[in-house]
Amino acid sequence: MNMQKWLRVGIAGLVTLLAVQGNGAPPVGAYHGTVRRNVMFGEKPISTVCGTLSLNTTARGRITAKVVLRERTLSFKAEGWEGTEGTPSVRMESRGGETLVLAPFLGVIEYMVGTLSGGSLGDEKMFIAATYHAFADQTDAAAQAKLARLQGYYTVALVCWDVLPRGDADEKPRGGGYLTMTIGSKGKVKIAGVLVDGTKVSQASTLTTTPGVPFFRPLYRRRGEIGGLLEIDPDTRALLAKFVDWDKLGSGPDGFQVRLGPIGGYFIKGAPLPKPINGLIAEGNDVAYHLPGGPVMPQPVMPQVRVTQTGTRLVVEKGIKPVLSNDGTHYVYEGANSSLATLRYSPLTGIFRGSFNQYYDYKSGGRLMHKVVKIPFAGVMIPTGVWAGHGAGHYLVPDTDPAFRALRIKRSFGIELLYYDYE
Repeated sequence: MNMQKWLRVGIAGLVTLLAVQGNGAPPVGAYHGTVRRNVMFGEKPISTVCGTLSLNTTARGRITAKVVLRERTLSFKAEGWEGTEGTPSVRMESRGGETLVLAPFLGVIEYMVGTLSGGSLGDEKMFIAATYHAFADQTDAAAQAKLARLQGYYTVALVCWDVLPRGDADEKPRGGGYLTMTIGSKGKVKIAGVLVDGTKVSQASTLTTTPGVPFFRPLYRRRGEIGGLLEIDPDTRALLAKFVDWDKLGSGPDGFQVRLGPIGGYFIKGAPLPKPINGLIAEGNDVAYHLPGGPVMPQPVMPQVRVTQTGTRLVVEKGIKPVLSNDGTHYVYEGANSSLATLRYSPLTGIFRGSFNQYYDYKSGGRLMHKVVKIPFAGVMIPTGVWAGHGAGHYLVPDTDPAFRALRIKRSFGIELLYYDYE
């Protein structure tokens, strides 16, 4: 029903546009969209966003386009649209021999589809979908009314949904990364966040009339990428359940493919939390600490600590350090919050951060040793949907395995803020 409503508005605007232009030529201005490729995720084929497209047309008919891919940025230009009246198309070639072909989808001149092939792409064919950037026209009352409903600040948890490791390091990211997204005037979008391996991402994008936000970034010195179309429900301003694909080719035994589930939506800065929070809960891990004498497993004292909520303020219970037993043979972990977890939550951004201690107890030369490793975590509050009021994030444990130490791998696991029944 929502899509039908938006389609009726779009068709009404299209009829007006055609009446003004008469010749069925695409409107002067900009188009923005995504580039997709078909790849294998394990044994199943998927379509994944692997780049973005920006296209501009001038009143004189000149067309310029830019395609951003993981390994390179391609530029195209043409002197005008081709084809018969009402069925325009364009074919452009870059200096490297890549060919970009675009035409309206089902004759709708505000929605372009096409292909990218040749040159450095070899035999591969990529697929383009882009929409006219109506939000740039501040005299377009219908577009500006639609934009006004979508403008503002959004928080998005990127939850690891399906993971395939690429090498012997068996790197399987878990937990949730996050993005913050601000939609401003003319549909301009600022995106920033952190992935579950600690990689920071940021991008300037443009809201499409779908509505959605093209999201794509090359990563790891262009040996990886992350991409998706962050589609928004125009009524609830919640993100729709579409995949974001994250790919790390790796430099040997590391590397992975991950399908991420974006969960979130419009966030009201400083507003009370929609549901009570009383617990900080982290999943356990078995990341060993490697010593000359062999690996040592962590003590099972991951944080499952009580949180006190006062308005928008969240405070964890006071930590009590583990103590050496009376006979000196072991450490006792009976105190509340023995991991000494800390928590900082910002009601203005929806982001929470903190740390906790992970302990390794072992014997060395007949002496009991007590190794403390401080583990950072981060996440974001989800403002809408069935997860509303729930915080999803990740924590990072350094991998000290000598076989992979040079790669500086940090294993990620899930951590949550939620209401927990302690009884």
